[in-house]
Amino acid sequence: TTRAIVDTPDVWVINVDSGGNMEWNVTWAPSEPALTDSMIQTSDGGYVVTGWTSSLGGFPGLSSYMLLIMIDADGNMQRIKTYEGLGDSNALFAVQTDDGGYALAGTTRSTYQGAYYDVWFAEVDASGDPVPEFPSWLIIPLFLTPSLAAIIVKKRLTKTVHITQKR
Repeated sequence: TTRAIVDTPDVWVINVDSGGNMEWNVTWAPSEPALTDSMIQTSDGGYVVTGWTSSLGGFPGLSSYMLLIMIDADGNMQRIKTYEGLGDSNALFAVQTDDGGYALAGTTRSTYQGAYYDVWFAEVDASGDPVPEFPSWLIIPLFLTPSLAAIIVKKRLTKTVHITQKR
């Protein structure tokens, strides 16, 4: 059993055997408070912990950032990633995707008074880097195809037709 425990501002992940004996533990002590929301075991036997940490340029409590902590099967912290939403954001759930990355779901909202929370979805690769909505190699063809089609249609519509009459 592996558990993520928060002792503000530390995140503590403990792995125990079936008898309750600790096999390993890892602690992350961020400079600002952090809170975990979920933890999953990954296909390689490691773990991913999601949640949020608060800070905005050193001013605690003004904003929060989505948090992803990656831990290998031996309890070594591999990566800690934070993601900025609209201002007040939480990463609530994660699932591992078939390609080894992660799909994240959470909430985000502007820090303006009275703002509502929006549902937030993101896909990150196995390193925790955001996956663009479209692969970068696809952006140029997506832009060029409609442009070329417009040029071809315009040329066809502007062809001059000469009509000669017989007398």
